[in-house]
Amino acid sequence: MSRHTRRRYGAGILMVVLLLLFIGLLAALLWLLFGGRGGETPSSGPTQSDTSPTTDPTASEPAATVPTVTEPSTAPPTTVHREYKDGHYLQTKAPDWNLILVNQWNWLDADYYQTLVQEYVTTYSKYGKMDSRVHEALTQMIDDANAAGKFGLYGAYLFRTVERSNNNWNKRVQQNLNKGYSQQEAERLAQSIQARGYTSEHNAGLAADLECTGYTGLNEDFDQSPAFAWLKENCCRYGFILRYPKEKQDITGVIYEPWHYRYVGVEAATEIMSRGICLEEYLEEKGL
Repeated sequence: MSRHTRRRYGAGILMVVLLLLFIGLLAALLWLLFGGRGGETPSSGPTQSDTSPTTDPTASEPAATVPTVTEPSTAPPTTVHREYKDGHYLQTKAPDWNLILVNQWNWLDADYYQTLVQEYVTTYSKYGKMDSRVHEALTQMIDDANAAGKFGLYGAYLFRTVERSNNNWNKRVQQNLNKGYSQQEAERLAQSIQARGYTSEHNAGLAADLECTGYTGLNEDFDQSPAFAWLKENCCRYGFILRYPKEKQDITGVIYEPWHYRYVGVEAATEIMSRGICLEEYLEEKGL
């Protein structure tokens, strides 16, 4: 074999060896990249950057779309859910007994009324019959008022049954019908003066209509009496509020009643009377 031939033969072998080495390196690289996966779905699932939806109905959703579950906060909510009917606040929670809202938009629960009658409105206090949990506060308020000014103050009307409320309301409706009002208007006017059953605070045993010497008959001129001046200044100390102020009739839906006092507890009464708001406004602000 000539020298020239041997050189060509050696160069050919070298190229084959280099080619085999290249193929071997390429195969090793491919194995490192894909070896052991065999076409199976990666066990770790798609990364957060992979937002393509899977077509497999049994596959998990991409991690980026799974909502984070957190424990409920024990902090008070920053907003309070409120509901309204005809623009009037609806009490959607069950508050303490002394803060129950009773009006034509918030009817007294029938079961609560039955329990009240059977357990709490069973005996008379010094000034009448009402929720026994209010007896002491009412008695103390009236006694202190009379000691301070000899007003002759007393409880004219306290607890009232649902049946009696309905009878009074029906009579008032009929009076309005006799005056020529439509049924709807007759009922609306009646409700502003004489609440039907389950919409009267007297049914809840928490209200007291008060009269004093020289001011009887539940008339507006009660606010001219010295007893009224004392009550307006001091009733909150006993947990009572002037329930139906003159300037709040559009909120309460009831005419001005300077004789009607409602028990809510000392804390609530103090804020309500000092700020000149009504019970509806207080409960709405507190989310109660």
